[in-house]
Amino acid sequence: MKRCGWLAMLCGVVLVLAGCTSAAGDGAVVTEMVYVDADGNSITPPTENGGGARPEPGGEVPQATASAPTATTARPVSMQRFTTPDGQTFCSSEPRISGIYGDYDGRPGFVCVNGDTSIPRPNMSRCSQGVNQLGGAAAIGPGWVATGVCSGGWVFNGSTDSYPAATVGQVVQSGPVTCTIEAVDAVSCAQGADGFRLSASAVSAWGNDVTSN
Repeated sequence: MKRCGWLAMLCGVVLVLAGCTSAAGDGAVVTEMVYVDADGNSITPPTENGGGARPEPGGEVPQATASAPTATTARPVSMQRFTTPDGQTFCSSEPRISGIYGDYDGRPGFVCVNGDTSIPRPNMSRCSQGVNQLGGAAAIGPGWVATGVCSGGWVFNGSTDSYPAATVGQVVQSGPVTCTIEAVDAVSCAQGADGFRLSASAVSAWGNDVTSN
């Protein structure tokens, strides 16, 4: 059986061109495409793709375009050491960090320190008399977190000038710890289920907090 194009007869479908005069009586002829079946009954015009959008004059069916996905989280920036935007809280995952944190006998892998003495410090019995104690400090070690520090001086090896300032909203990857800069003076950091938040006025921890009460 010979196949017919969709603009002519298709399995008994007949294309009829009907002419009529416009209502304005100006003599213009409007050509209307009417599709009827073999019995003369009007039917829905067929399409090349079996339904849906009618082909354009060039014979192609318009295709929907997909929009690019929108990012919902910031891409982490790798920095071994950094400060909060106000330059008052210093954080680092460098080796050989000194100090006793939370009066706990363990070596941390990541520490943040703020020198504001108004932040309450925990009871640190292992800290020798006369040695500097700060409440504005937090440390993360293997499976633990602690707040407060006892140290005879600067706990990091590098000078303060070597710490780049992070920006608000930035996500920083420092060793195994991921930090988020929440405000110009606040940062939250975590490794697995253990983490802390340190600002210019307070410090808090969650997870396996080994800080002495």
